[in-house]
Amino acid sequence: MLHITQLSGEELARIPVAEIEDVRSLKLRLHQRHGLPTRFRQKLVHEGRNLDDDEKLDTAMDLTVLVLAFVEPPVRPPRLGLNGDPMDNLYPKEILTDASVNGDVDEVEELLSLPLDPNVPGVIGPPLMRASEYGRIQTVQKLLESDVQLDLRGGREGWTALTHASWRERVEICRLLLQARAQVDLPRADGSTALMLAAQRGYHEVAKVLLEHGAETELRDSQGRRAFEIATEHGHVEVEILLLEAQVKREEEAAVAAHPA
Repeated sequence: MLHITQLSGEELARIPVAEIEDVRSLKLRLHQRHGLPTRFRQKLVHEGRNLDDDEKLDTAMDLTVLVLAFVEPPVRPPRLGLNGDPMDNLYPKEILTDASVNGDVDEVEELLSLPLDPNVPGVIGPPLMRASEYGRIQTVQKLLESDVQLDLRGGREGWTALTHASWRERVEICRLLLQARAQVDLPRADGSTALMLAAQRGYHEVAKVLLEHGAETELRDSQGRRAFEIATEHGHVEVEILLLEAQVKREEEAAVAAHPA
């Protein structure tokens, strides 16, 4: 049996060893079932030693779990430019966003483990939003393991990770965000939803994923346009057809639900 107590000495959980593979899976269990933060903010200690996430847990033991507070970003040396000269770091407190944009998964893991707060909007935008914009799938997956806010907005236009992913045709990232329960219809400041942005760009696969996750077809942007009208305006016939089919299907399902056999 794994006996987990908090720093106060209060018992948190008793878990059969057979149900846990390693420290990482134990942290996930404590997050999902016992209300602790995600693994980056947990530290498990056994007999005075901090346990790494990949360590196996195959014997009974007593463990203490600590919940870590977010820390200030560390000071990093400047990057070197193409000519070999150091480049000024204009946003030294946004190194997590910088690493996310660059797709540096190892650095993102390291920074989240300090732990850094993944929800600082900053000047260049939240890490998840920027990683989604630039198509950094592995980075997005790593950030989704943290205490990241899925729908955090960035910039005056109110972009989110999902609206950026839709605008840039990041199909797999759209799917990841929606599976993590990002709000599918959360609009930008101008009322544009992810579906409207996909319709504007003619991104059939993005629109299909959004519709599969319940995106509304009847919402309107600040100009009073629905996704279908936006697709028509930009000449994207395949998206028009997809939206019409989705609307017809939903109307049929609503009719059946209203008049069950």
